[in-house]
Amino acid sequence: MSDLSVFSAATECPSSTALVCAEGTLSYFDLAQRVRERIEALEARGTSAPGRAFGLSPSPTLESLVSIYASFELGRPLVLLHPRLTAAERARALSRVPGLVDLDASSTGIESSAGFPWELDAAERGDERALALFFTSGTSGRPKLAVLSRRAFMRSAQMSASKLRSCARDRWLLSIPLAHVGGLSILTRSLMARGAIVLPSLADSFDPNRAVADLFRHEVTLVSWVPTMLERVLEAGLTPPAALRTVLLGGAPARSRTLESAARAGWPIVVTYGLTEACSQVSTTPLGHCAAAGMGSGHPLHGVDLRIVDGEIWIRGANLSSGYLEGESVLPITDDEGWFATGDLGRLDEFGRLHVDARRTDLILSGGENLYPREIELAFEAQVGVSEVLVVGVQDEQWGERPVALVVPNRDYDESTVRLGLERALASHKRPKVWLLAEALPRNALGKLDRVRARALAETELAQSRKSATSPVRPG
Repeated sequence: MSDLSVFSAATECPSSTALVCAEGTLSYFDLAQRVRERIEALEARGTSAPGRAFGLSPSPTLESLVSIYASFELGRPLVLLHPRLTAAERARALSRVPGLVDLDASSTGIESSAGFPWELDAAERGDERALALFFTSGTSGRPKLAVLSRRAFMRSAQMSASKLRSCARDRWLLSIPLAHVGGLSILTRSLMARGAIVLPSLADSFDPNRAVADLFRHEVTLVSWVPTMLERVLEAGLTPPAALRTVLLGGAPARSRTLESAARAGWPIVVTYGLTEACSQVSTTPLGHCAAAGMGSGHPLHGVDLRIVDGEIWIRGANLSSGYLEGESVLPITDDEGWFATGDLGRLDEFGRLHVDARRTDLILSGGENLYPREIELAFEAQVGVSEVLVVGVQDEQWGERPVALVVPNRDYDESTVRLGLERALASHKRPKVWLLAEALPRNALGKLDRVRARALAETELAQSRKSATSPVRPG
């Protein structure tokens, strides 16, 4: 495999297809020309100086991809943010990175004279330079900021290519948001392999008919989906094109009946387990046939060590994050032997395959999105009329999980006022669609909040009410 440079790819294979998008088909030579123009524009703004990170809310468009590739060439770390974040959420996130340039803003965007908290000079740091920073789960309501190096992405791409047998002939549909590590990994894997990226015809939402039409129209060979996407495709009765050889399914647990339905329909599913701190992919089921429920998440990628410690999944490998950015320091995530305790619970079967029993306890996985309960709770607690709140994830047929808020109101409580406040504070995908009004939150004998009991209460009330509209539901 090669490196993470569009310029190098343009030298090695100038006429090879790099990108299929609304603007047409671009070769690596064409793409390199656009990237060079973007770099010149950044230099004219004075924003390409060493030591600056780039903030970006990317979309699956040529414009966003060119900015991302330009940052690769300049050696500037990317802070990729979800496009649906509110202005307040976005400002808080960007403020955590010193020396940041907001690429989505005008020349008056967020900038500072301070540099990034470590040296980024290519001659000294090489592939240990930060390539991207992603927000990941935090129990305090303040998500952690994982620093991922060029080395981590390159090793991850090599490990993934070995497992998926990806090559320059592949066309990978960009179906995962670029603000997720899985989305950016599609770019890095394809660039390393000198393959092609296909941009979806519908950029801001997922429509199963349009998605499968894209697979057929552009002879896509690889696609990444979360289980919710696959289920919608199956519900629509759609079948795969002959060119498609792999559907990489991850981001949330897949139900047995979903895998069975996919196998009957001929979809070439491989199930994967991954996390932000490991550049996405950690373990994957074999190629060649649809994954079965008994396979779990398959064997770890070659180069990834995996073990179970007191029921918790620990991993080690060159694809791991450099650490968490905290202020002006990067705090290591591994122990002295290089092991990272993921916080996820799992087991290895007799064949060495990983089975994930539960994801991080503070995380709700809804339709492939990571939702952090404490962040949502803090937004509720900031509203007049709310005394206490507890947010839990409950099982949902369509989304895998959905957030439900148990709210203790006070005499100043007004539903419409609270809803308006949440609309200003939280992106739409973070706002619970159902609230349970309660006199008190469930607590254990020590007085601590009991999320297990809260989840059971929410599931019971939802089963009884069958109510899905955005409105409070008062427990009986």
